[in-house]
Amino acid sequence: MNYFNQLSAEDKFVAATKTADYVFVGIVSRLYKLPYGSEGFQGAVIHVAEDLHGKAPVYVDAEFVTRCGISEVPDYQNYLYWPSQLDEQRVFAAENRNGMIYIYAAASVDEKTYYHSQLKLFTAAKEFDRREYEKEIENEEEILPEHLRIDHLKDLDDD
Repeated sequence: MNYFNQLSAEDKFVAATKTADYVFVGIVSRLYKLPYGSEGFQGAVIHVAEDLHGKAPVYVDAEFVTRCGISEVPDYQNYLYWPSQLDEQRVFAAENRNGMIYIYAAASVDEKTYYHSQLKLFTAAKEFDRREYEKEIENEEEILPEHLRIDHLKDLDDD
């Protein structure tokens, strides 16, 4: 059973934001079809109105991609999930792969505040965990006796 099947649409989007490079509120400026895609729109140029996570470009030219259990396949049957009209405003989760931006989740702008607060909580928890880990490493280094900290190989040549 897929973990995401148990979640509501809002919680699926929150899960998507946790791995996203960008989460932003955007307005669809242009929709397009790709030659290798199914029927319906598979990409868009989106004007970024507000960054919620990451620093997205002012205009994002992105392809819609499915993410297992989170988002629908971008085709004509899923026009309610993916944007299908100009000037539509949505919250998007996207990732940057080798300079290309892929949008893998879209949600209603009505829930923006909820998504933003969940994302801030997640980011704060992640930062707290990182700092705790750094403290543990620092404490371990203090426990090591001096003779174990000396690099015995530093004077040897690599030749």
